[in-house]
Amino acid sequence: APTHTANNKNTIEVDGIRFVIHHYGHAHTQTDIMIEIAQEDIVFLGDNVLLGRLASNISGTNFKGNIASIDNILKTKVKYWVPGHGKTGSASDVKKYSNYLTTVYRTAQKAFNDDLDSSDVRALLLKVTGTYKNWVGYDAAIGRHGIQAYMEVEASES
Repeated sequence: APTHTANNKNTIEVDGIRFVIHHYGHAHTQTDIMIEIAQEDIVFLGDNVLLGRLASNISGTNFKGNIASIDNILKTKVKYWVPGHGKTGSASDVKKYSNYLTTVYRTAQKAFNDDLDSSDVRALLLKVTGTYKNWVGYDAAIGRHGIQAYMEVEASES
């Protein structure tokens, strides 16, 4: 059983390789971490970032936290970015995922502010997320993502 918790910027060294833990708070889930191996110029992003696909299960996701976590990890300036799902990519690929999350959140926020229902968000998202329509899981996930983001917006207003 684990005996230590991992906190942001903790380091673990194994056989001369230093692993830096990155955890900026509630993102994809409350416990997802990202791990940097600076001397290898690589970050393992976990499910905080998916490339070329959308998550089917986002029940614990915090959109604003996930966006903030991505913004923070992009400051590491490494060369290789390994997502939780999808192919290894570049910083611009990671930013594209952040842009998707931002689009979903802002669309849900606008729907809430316009006094629309959470079920209206999917139709709005279909109009503004065409860039992502070829990502794996798009058709099945886009509605759920909109509703989850709407619930997050709604909770932040109460």
